[in-house]
Amino acid sequence: MQYNEIRESKEETICQIKPINSDSIQLRHKRSSLQRRSAVRLVYNHWLDRKISQYKEDQTTLSYTFCAKELAVLKKTEEYAFLKEVDSISLQQSLRHLDQAFQNFFNQPKKGFPRFKSKRNRKNSYSTVCVNQNILLSDGYLKLPKIGQVKVKQHREMPESYVLKSVTVSQSPSGKYHASI
Repeated sequence: MQYNEIRESKEETICQIKPINSDSIQLRHKRSSLQRRSAVRLVYNHWLDRKISQYKEDQTTLSYTFCAKELAVLKKTEEYAFLKEVDSISLQQSLRHLDQAFQNFFNQPKKGFPRFKSKRNRKNSYSTVCVNQNILLSDGYLKLPKIGQVKVKQHREMPESYVLKSVTVSQSPSGKYHASI
């Protein structure tokens, strides 16, 4: 396999995540990544539905803070207890993305109305933010919350002044994982 894919812009670097040789670790990583993307999609779609019904009812929309507080309550229920196993920051990021999509729609209608996320979407990804060094990039490994260390192919060293703020992990249709740092 070739690991030579890297794209650069002013704000981000995209590195390919190498597969792990140990079958048990690879299976745990795949299961965790699939569960995380499913949970992020579920949270996004759940609150998109709630926002639509709220707007139809009385022409108001639910704020991010209201949704985040309700998410904390929802995670304590038996039906949605599996959300505790997923990184809470990635779930909050999906709410932020939804809130931003609604703001864009109302401020710039050309952007279009937010759509429900599909399981069959070619772009499977989730984002998480660095809080208290829960994400680290060192010695060819990327530490992700609730997953652990994953080997990455870094094509160049990051400068010492580099500050890691967020990571978006995505899976291409071919099954390869990429981390946008």
